[in-house]
Amino acid sequence: MVLKRAVSPLIATILLIALTISIGAIVIGWGKQYVSTQTKCISADLQVIQTTKGTNNIDITVYNSGTIPLNINDLYIVATAGTTTLTCQPGDPANVGANSCVIDNTGTTTINVGSQGTLNVVFGSGINVGDVSKMEVYMKGCSKTLALIVP
Repeated sequence: MVLKRAVSPLIATILLIALTISIGAIVIGWGKQYVSTQTKCISADLQVIQTTKGTNNIDITVYNSGTIPLNINDLYIVATAGTTTLTCQPGDPANVGANSCVIDNTGTTTINVGSQGTLNVVFGSGINVGDVSKMEVYMKGCSKTLALIVP
């Protein structure tokens, strides 16, 4: 006859408590990060002061009317040029591809609260700047549009 022994009630209780604490710690860690990101999204805001079209670029002068400084490296722009939609990420304009765009991040990268800054969007050779009809500025991790630009 084979005797099967179960886990004692004391050990089972300790294991359940440990499992509950572990799951709670994971949920709290996720929640802190989520709330931090959402707070940052709510606190960010830009107002467009002026847009200037160049040969292969559009300079957008913006005013940070939010409550947090904005780093250009945390932004991206969705640009519509004819039937083409482009996502412009921060980068060096010297490395822009033929049918793409970048937000120049080689100079000052922070737009402080209550200050103006310029977003220089450089387009590759396959994009006609004159065809750009709309640009939307977003912060990474946020779905809120920070600014809508119609150049």
